[in-house]
Amino acid sequence: SGSMSGTRIETARGAADAVVQTFSNNDFVGVVKFSSTASPLVSSQIKRATTEYKEELKTAIEELGTSGSTNYEAAFNLAFNMLAQAASD
Repeated sequence: SGSMSGTRIETARGAADAVVQTFSNNDFVGVVKFSSTASPLVSSQIKRATTEYKEELKTAIEELGTSGSTNYEAAFNLAFNMLAQAASD
């Protein structure tokens, strides 16, 4: 959201990347970005945390900007939908 400008977004980017880098090739990951709306950061599917995918996520995290409001509901709905899809595959 727009309130995340400055050091807040930098801290959030660092924390998100730190979490992504803890995953091993045995893990699966999906990341949702949100402000007024929500969307998958890289992929609409939860994917294996390969070195390549983690680098793709890192790049996308570094490019995150600030805008809009904070729509947690949309973010959680999308995240739960992604998890439900992964569970049914």
